Amino acid sequence: MKYLTLTILMALFLCLGCSDSSGPTDDNDNEDPETPVPTSSGSIDSHGGSLVKDSLTLDIPEGSFTNTFDIELKKADETAFETSDQTTATYIIEGIPLSFNEPLEVRISLESGASEVVMLALGETVWVNSSQEVREVYRFIESEIKDGQLVGVIPPISTELTLGKMAVGDEDETFSLKVQAVSGYSPVTSSGSHFRIDYPSSSVSQASAQRLAGYLEDAYAEFKSMGFDYSARTNWSVSVTVKDLGGEKYGEYCSSMWGHNDGYLEFNSRFMDDDAELRITTGHEFFHLVQAFYDPRNSYSRAKLEAPQLWLEEACAVWSEELFTDQGDYVSPVRAGNTLAPYSGIQPTGDTNKAYYGYGLSAIIKYLTEKYGQSSVVGMFENIRNGSDPVTSVILATAEPIEWWEPFLRKYTLSGLYPMTLGELTANKTGMFRVQSASDTIYTHTSDYRDLSGQFYILRLEDEENLKGASMECSIKGNMGELSVFRYNFARSEIIFLGTDTEKVVVNGLGTMANDDSHILVLVSNPRSISPFTGTSSIKFTARIIPPESPAMVLDRFGVSLSRVGGKGFNSNGDSVEISDLLKFAYQYNGTLEGNTFTASIDSLSGAYYTVGDFSYTFDPLFETITEFNVSVYTEYDGNKVTLKIKGGGVPYTSTYQSWRQYVVNNTDIETVLTSFYYRYDSRSGGWYELDTVVPNSSSKLTMSFMKE
Repeated sequence: MKYLTLTILMALFLCLGCSDSSGPTDDNDNEDPETPVPTSSGSIDSHGGSLVKDSLTLDIPEGSFTNTFDIELKKADETAFETSDQTTATYIIEGIPLSFNEPLEVRISLESGASEVVMLALGETVWVNSSQEVREVYRFIESEIKDGQLVGVIPPISTELTLGKMAVGDEDETFSLKVQAVSGYSPVTSSGSHFRIDYPSSSVSQASAQRLAGYLEDAYAEFKSMGFDYSARTNWSVSVTVKDLGGEKYGEYCSSMWGHNDGYLEFNSRFMDDDAELRITTGHEFFHLVQAFYDPRNSYSRAKLEAPQLWLEEACAVWSEELFTDQGDYVSPVRAGNTLAPYSGIQPTGDTNKAYYGYGLSAIIKYLTEKYGQSSVVGMFENIRNGSDPVTSVILATAEPIEWWEPFLRKYTLSGLYPMTLGELTANKTGMFRVQSASDTIYTHTSDYRDLSGQFYILRLEDEENLKGASMECSIKGNMGELSVFRYNFARSEIIFLGTDTEKVVVNGLGTMANDDSHILVLVSNPRSISPFTGTSSIKFTARIIPPESPAMVLDRFGVSLSRVGGKGFNSNGDSVEISDLLKFAYQYNGTLEGNTFTASIDSLSGAYYTVGDFSYTFDPLFETITEFNVSVYTEYDGNKVTLKIKGGGVPYTSTYQSWRQYVVNNTDIETVLTSFYYRYDSRSGGWYELDTVVPNSSSKLTMSFMKE
């Protein structure tokens, strides 16, 4: 719901009575036992009865209730309506059963000489999207003045209440309503007779009310022409009430327990002269009325509970606001503070305010309507009506997100849908790599990405001298990731798209960019879309500097160590075993580098240790990554025998330490670089075990080092 939206006067049930045998509580002394004394509370059964509180009378016909219910009339502390003309107090009717069979009559005694223009307002406690809470809202119901009393009826709730996908409770469940006689209001009927606007004539002009009526008819025509089905509502004189809603809300739509025919709208009397905002609010809130037609839940659930598709309803309503304004660059003010929602994942989770989240996700609806047409929005709600969750409803109405998620985020980042500032984007970074010297050559970061989300990395180019002629390779590794690369410049408020790929993008001209105070922004996105759309995928991002020319590498000594890892396998007894945090290997020998491949064959006796093995490492052209390695080594010591065989690739260069060029993988990332693992231990006592599955932990480390001796 749009903030500053109008609440509609919702229908209140006013039914209660007191049977002769129930023994209700008397408000007055009963001096004549043969004369019935009016009472304000009592137990009402199938015989019906009447209750009276001050000027309010509630008549409950015989046969209304099937069971006995305790009904009570109370006077509210505050009145729901305050006008300059005569008005009565607000009364509360407590204990009305959800299911009753006959209309309940409400009568409010009026002061002598009261104006003939007196209306009956009913207050119903419902869920209000704009307030994100359950609270009382009001609407006027049909009434007439008879013998100095304002008379109206509360009809039984439709049997539709018991239908739908959510349970309502047992037949003895009750609820409360409020009622008030209100004067000083005048009616206006819209040109198409689809809306009746009741407005306070002392504070709102007839012209303003007529203008509101015209905007409502425009909204009615707009969404009908879009393809929305209005057949769920058969009574098209929608109750629209104008009243003081405070200083924030412009208006709101509210569902009713009585069903679609009693859904209604409220607009704030304080803002009726804000013509542009009134028109926009009218479109937004009327769209919520239409959306309710597609909510598959029963009328009780629609009125009392937050909708599972709330974020989608708000996203679509905010998008639709642009249909009701002549401002070409219109952006809904409710998007402020919610613009980063599309990067956080399409399905809100936990305590997230789903309405506000939907405000931000309006960008998705805008993109999809541009790509697939406005009919796709109709399709989304048709899918909701058929029982789909909101994300699936969007997908079924458009296409699989693998086709549009990265293009959407890219366009959104470039302000192609709604304005986005560099401050918003860069403040939302997951990581940052500052290139400040020749030693800053590589950056890696692994993060978990929610389904249909994106994360930013900043690559700051701060070493112009060493970056002359250099390039930057940005790459990702993981499940279904995509990356989009941008150049940005804060001084010029400029962001330019450079390229996208599912694996890597190379950016040239880093020296020129550094001289220009421009930097690189990388968006890594996850188009994975598997219900319930709350899962995560691990994606590893790497940025590395490519120097102008391939380095002349001279290496003749290597070392390899695998520490603090475990493994799973079986032992000499045939039992399954798991070794935790025990394997520690360290080998250091001379070898030969030919081209981009380093090899060594070892046959060495050193003290009590005898080692035989073959080692092979292949580097990329820039020696930034070991693209393939193969280690097979056998060691004997003190009668024990150990065999280790590992294969893999993708080990990145991380740093140079005491002339050793180190390639390191830590923690569970070891699993991602090992394609084969075998370890056998033969004890001098005769027992043995073999492990064929590596089990790394947070302390595990694989290091491969090389140097010129």
